[in-house]
Amino acid sequence: MLKRLLSAVSLMILMSATAHAAARSPQVPVSGTALATFFASQGQTIDVNNQQLDLQTISLPMTTSFDGADPTSLGFYDQGSTGPFYTQDARNPGGEAKILAYNGTGSLIGWTWFACETGAGPGGDYADLIALVNLSLAPTPVLQTNWGTLKRRFR
Repeated sequence: MLKRLLSAVSLMILMSATAHAAARSPQVPVSGTALATFFASQGQTIDVNNQQLDLQTISLPMTTSFDGADPTSLGFYDQGSTGPFYTQDARNPGGEAKILAYNGTGSLIGWTWFACETGAGPGGDYADLIALVNLSLAPTPVLQTNWGTLKRRFR
């Protein structure tokens, strides 16, 4: 059962790691059908047991200041009722995988799904929180105009 769902979060962050990371090895067993059913309901063709990404950390370009954060090793986390869970397995109790990453498919190519398991112990259905994040390096087109054209658009 999905306890929480964040269906589309667009984090417009320029990242040097794209959504097409290497495959996670070994793949983490996902129990039940909740995650696969959710992906299918979103028009996604994702094999939840065999298409996990090795995306525990990401890197940002070194052109920005991050007040003490290491921009070459950033991760995501989920704050659950039993504590935080991280994309970095080593930061979780027992070194267990608590957040799995998947490439989006179809109209969501270039996006990344994060599926979180907040239950105690290893394994789970990874359907407690599901987030869709845009990690693309694709540039955002900008329309350039002049002051006169801009004023005409809003009259």
